[in-house]
Amino acid sequence: MALRTVQGILADFLVETYGASPESIEPASQLTDYAANSVQMLQIHARLEDAFGVEIDAAALFDYDTVASLAEYLASCRAG
Repeated sequence: MALRTVQGILADFLVETYGASPESIEPASQLTDYAANSVQMLQIHARLEDAFGVEIDAAALFDYDTVASLAEYLASCRAG
């Protein structure tokens, strides 16, 4: 899956889950700018696993803490 596609899916989740405006989501944006607490981070984690059909370590949301870095991680999970 292309990196740009993964970034788009991730941005859509942030808009749907947290009510972020699509214009506010930039590749360098921190995920914590949108998810105010750990429960919300776990919600996005579950949605990403379902969407990409891969098991994702929950710590990845903190290790890859920007939209761009998480999208790169997810794209590599799909490729590998």
